[in-house]
Amino acid sequence: MDTRASYELVALVGKTKGLKGELVVHPPVGLALRLFEGLCAWVVPPSLDGPRVVRVSSVQRQSKHVLAAFEEIGDVQSAASLSGRHLLARSSDLDGAASVALRGTLAHEATSFAARPAQRLVGLSVYDEQAGEVGRVVRVDVGLAQPLLVVEGAFGTVLVPLVEAFVVSEGADRIDMRLPQGLLDLNKR
Repeated sequence: MDTRASYELVALVGKTKGLKGELVVHPPVGLALRLFEGLCAWVVPPSLDGPRVVRVSSVQRQSKHVLAAFEEIGDVQSAASLSGRHLLARSSDLDGAASVALRGTLAHEATSFAARPAQRLVGLSVYDEQAGEVGRVVRVDVGLAQPLLVVEGAFGTVLVPLVEAFVVSEGADRIDMRLPQGLLDLNKR
């Protein structure tokens, strides 16, 4: 990684999907997903057993998510080493991204709950099925594996992972969640 270059967060890597090592990718909170064929991306944090730099070989929009494939990844085991990590790209490599997107390569905003703009979540009340009202979202932090809702309320300041599996429903002014037992006690700041 060239320390003199400027880098930008372009994607959050989710779970493996497919036998050839494809991965579900999500945009950073409040930003568009900026992956396109040929883009060179750095894996952060790097793993000991996986690639530290990858080149995007394809990006495909599916009905519920976006799949990306990388030249260095050819199977599910190799893909698992990228799961839960961030991808950074040189800012200079992203300058031409708009023209690449116009040629039909994907550069879009994902539609999943976790990928919606962070500003839209700030101020919403968070309710847990068991504990009741947890508090209000004061900001959204970018975590290593997923965004974290910073919620202030009856339990103090609590970090709640923004994972679709935890979200039961979302209304205009609240998010109903099914949080794992003990999360509210362990995750206090």
